Amino acid sequence: MTRLARLAANRTRTVLIAMLVLFLVGGAVGGPVVGLLSTSASSFRDSDSSSAKARELVERATGASYESGVVALLRPTGGATSTEGRTRIAAIAERLRGSPDVARVVTPVDAPSAGLVSSDGASALILATLNPESTVGVDAVTRVTDLIDAERDVQIGGPDVVGATIGEQVQADIPRAEAIAFPILFIVSLIIFRGLIAALLPLVVGGLAITTTLLVMRGVNAGLPLSIFAVNLVSGLGLGLAIDYSLLILTRYRRERAAGGDMADVLGRTLRTAGRTVLFSGLTVSAAMAALTVFPQRFLYSMGIGGVIVGLVATFLALTLLPAMLALIGNKIDWGQLRRRPEPADGTGRWARLARWVMRRPGAVAIAASAALLVAGAPFLAVKFLPASSQDLPTSAVVRTVDTTIARDFPGSAVRPTTVVIRGGEDLSSEMSTYVKSLAALPRVARVAEPTFLGSNTWRIDVTGKAPADTEDDRQLVRDVRGVPTPGPSEVAGFSAEFLDQQASLRSHLPVAIVVLALLTMVLIFLATGSVVLPVKTLIINLLTVGAALGIAKLVFQDGFLSGFFGFDSNGGMEATQPILLAAVAVALSTDYAVFLLTRIKEARDAGASERDAVALGLERSARVVTAAAVLFSIAIGAFATSGVVFIKLIGIGTAAAVLIDA
Repeated sequence: MTRLARLAANRTRTVLIAMLVLFLVGGAVGGPVVGLLSTSASSFRDSDSSSAKARELVERATGASYESGVVALLRPTGGATSTEGRTRIAAIAERLRGSPDVARVVTPVDAPSAGLVSSDGASALILATLNPESTVGVDAVTRVTDLIDAERDVQIGGPDVVGATIGEQVQADIPRAEAIAFPILFIVSLIIFRGLIAALLPLVVGGLAITTTLLVMRGVNAGLPLSIFAVNLVSGLGLGLAIDYSLLILTRYRRERAAGGDMADVLGRTLRTAGRTVLFSGLTVSAAMAALTVFPQRFLYSMGIGGVIVGLVATFLALTLLPAMLALIGNKIDWGQLRRRPEPADGTGRWARLARWVMRRPGAVAIAASAALLVAGAPFLAVKFLPASSQDLPTSAVVRTVDTTIARDFPGSAVRPTTVVIRGGEDLSSEMSTYVKSLAALPRVARVAEPTFLGSNTWRIDVTGKAPADTEDDRQLVRDVRGVPTPGPSEVAGFSAEFLDQQASLRSHLPVAIVVLALLTMVLIFLATGSVVLPVKTLIINLLTVGAALGIAKLVFQDGFLSGFFGFDSNGGMEATQPILLAAVAVALSTDYAVFLLTRIKEARDAGASERDAVALGLERSARVVTAAAVLFSIAIGAFATSGVVFIKLIGIGTAAAVLIDA
């Protein structure tokens, strides 16, 4: 820390020029990464699951994507079965077949028994299957949908379109959230820092933290494809952590500057105290986020990788860029300063009095606080998990309208069937008829398609259920299908199959993630404080905070409490990966603030204060910083409550709640 301080004081311009270059390169090279990240629904799948293997077998045998990723809902004049309607359907289908991104097109004429005509005969579905390489990005899907998007009698939906629409929504959400957050953060920072220059510095650090993280993510994405959803977390975390760390260092810098000494000495004392705290805080945030990398779902491990990167980047910039800017500014740090009341730091202030009041009755306070957090977390016990779908988009989204219409007007359609993929040669054809009869006898089955030999020792059988895909009845159908003996080794795919496989994968990986999260954060708190007891205490409090935040998230996103205020319609559950993500982020930030407080208590204790005086002094000297940091962070991450994607809203609202509860 002393060497970093000397570098900032003696090589100020060199450091600042290097950071300027980093900002320019980050903006130019890292900025475009948003358009390169995956928007595919595969972000929520385990590539080793049965459903994923079934997809891979079909795509390898056919050279086409497993499912019809683009669905055109057509309402032709005269109805779908009229001569005019048939002509119109054929014209739209021919246009889709002309795209090099499309591998196969199915119409009601091609598959009269597939349920592609609505129950009233007014509408029809045209199914387009894309090439596998065309399903991973927004551009290919856009090229296909642009072929028919301008048609007045056509609405476009389907799994690939849902993914592309969510990707486009995420890209639009980020600049809007930042445009909302930055002015509010500046105004609140001005009030907290009581100075114009001091209020601007954290925003500079935050902006560079975001562009630098995107630059690193582009490098990672070249070798390990990442999900676009990580960008939202990176943006909010980068801004929030940079502001938190800047607040901690600036507050300490002002105290040390008042104590006297040249710039190198002042910065040295600042970094040896607040800088050390920032270092351990950044490491704990990164360690907590690293726990997400044990999950095979791209959504979760992308969030983990992004969180590790942004935690380390924010720490690095707070310990290099910020001290260099302080060295350059010098005494002008208080330029434009608002009048502020000196804060006591001798154990006589209101925070110290609060600490002593609590310490006189620790049992009662601990029980009351714990009970309140347990009550807040209790609603989560009744959580209902749902798969990511078009229901996570606004009701105005066309893809959501199409899905709703299909579920209502096309009962038993083969748009999203349960698919059995059997490995074996053509010699299995005689056994297939017996197997199909067994499937057709299942109570939840509406129709079983003829077995299709795809080549490459692969058979495909589509099973259409009586219930819509996103229902418990359809999930039970998958369980029933998997229970029927098959003529050869088999895998089962489909919307409900993927959801069941996702749940099983999350359950199997969750214990490992919890152990990694607990061990890494506890070890780092031990290294920061030298205490064996404090890491355990911190972990317990973190669990209570996480529980309360999850309970609030369940009330809002499953039960619909305040959903009108936040601008969305509850779909009656939570996407299954979100509680895991929210828990990891909440633990990361809760541990972050714990380090802020505990290091000040340790500092007072090392200086000779008694245990109770050290606690009072530590709270007095850190409470304002922790409170201000929590408010600023909640603004930075809470801005994503304006997102048009429900589970991105959940990240913003849930994380903001966790941070404020923890503070």
